[in-house]
Amino acid sequence: YHMLRMVVDDLLQDLPEIQRKMIERRIEGHDIASIASLTGRSKRTVERTLQNFRSKLGELIYTDNSEPEA
Repeated sequence: YHMLRMVVDDLLQDLPEIQRKMIERRIEGHDIASIASLTGRSKRTVERTLQNFRSKLGELIYTDNSEPEA
């Protein structure tokens, strides 16, 4: 869990604050509608932001796990 949290935190650092808030709220368990309301963005924008983040996270995890060990 701690390693995953470190990876997520690293990815969040590079994002604009509003996107970080969206992702953090989702991790906390908020639904799309409440995140949209809290951030003043449309549900579609929230969904797109979360999907992009999941894709980046997946790519990073896949790349790290597929590298051969020395």
